[in-house]
Amino acid sequence: MISVLWLACWISVAYSLHNRSHIVILVPVGEAVAISCLLLPSQNSSSNVTWYRNGSIIPLMGDDYLRIHQRRNLLWLIPAKTEDSGFYECRRGNSEIDRKELQVVENDDGLCFNKNAAYPQKLPLENNGYLVCPDVEYFESENSPLVLQWSKACSPGLFEDKRFQTLAHSLSVNNVNERDKGIYVCQTTYTYMGKTYNVSRAIDLITYASPQKLLIPKVIYPQNNSIEVELGSSVLIECNASGDTQDIFTAWEVNGTVLEDFDNTLTEETYIRHSSLSGKWIVGTKFNITAMKNKHYLTFLCIVWTPKLEQTSVYIMLQRPSHLDNSQEYQSE
Repeated sequence: MISVLWLACWISVAYSLHNRSHIVILVPVGEAVAISCLLLPSQNSSSNVTWYRNGSIIPLMGDDYLRIHQRRNLLWLIPAKTEDSGFYECRRGNSEIDRKELQVVENDDGLCFNKNAAYPQKLPLENNGYLVCPDVEYFESENSPLVLQWSKACSPGLFEDKRFQTLAHSLSVNNVNERDKGIYVCQTTYTYMGKTYNVSRAIDLITYASPQKLLIPKVIYPQNNSIEVELGSSVLIECNASGDTQDIFTAWEVNGTVLEDFDNTLTEETYIRHSSLSGKWIVGTKFNITAMKNKHYLTFLCIVWTPKLEQTSVYIMLQRPSHLDNSQEYQSE
């Protein structure tokens, strides 16, 4: 049996490894917003990223004290205004484009959300599941851990029902029933330049009858491919798969052993994402090699499985850059 670290978090409402994606971000007016630029496994948060709005050729490069500014691969709007609604593009290098649509909305009268700006998430009846609070991990730091408050339709007392429990960036729901349908709100705060801003997301829980047959998850990445990595450089290795259920598991192996037994400096991090566009769940596991060594030039195997299906596996091979002379000696650390 393969054990994995099960951490629930939301990073985006849609995920794509293609050159262009269209992701919709829904936020209330006056709140802090962070929009991420999707980075490929070979990239990190310090990669060359430039943000643009509505097809403009003028980059959004404001200083940190401005309301709209860029920090590493994130575009920040603190606070968001209705006129900020529109399309934003980040460009990685010379050609790769990640496209996001931001919708800044007013809350409905007397409510803490706008019912037309809720992220739909589906849970099967008579099963256990999770509601994931989207796009909030950017507001967490080592000095300020993220604390989420959950409510249903803005009313307190949700946790009087013991079927509901908090777990990282998600709300655990046991034995889902029809009465659980409705709007849930997750809330936190973010302090910047000495001022505190609200951060909230509305989630529309949709229930459905449990399927009789569990569909086979689709592996997104890797695709039995190789990447070139410089000796001594940092690289993020990621494996993910999508399906109709959250009960997808991923884990890394190398040389027939679990990752941490091979190198105890490599720690796996597992995440859950939900796409409001496709209705699919995306589960993945990633780890970071902070300094590439000779021993890391291997084939890493990602195991993907579900409780009702036999496991499958895909691999990614880390190779030395092809421009280097094959006769060049590599010094082991």
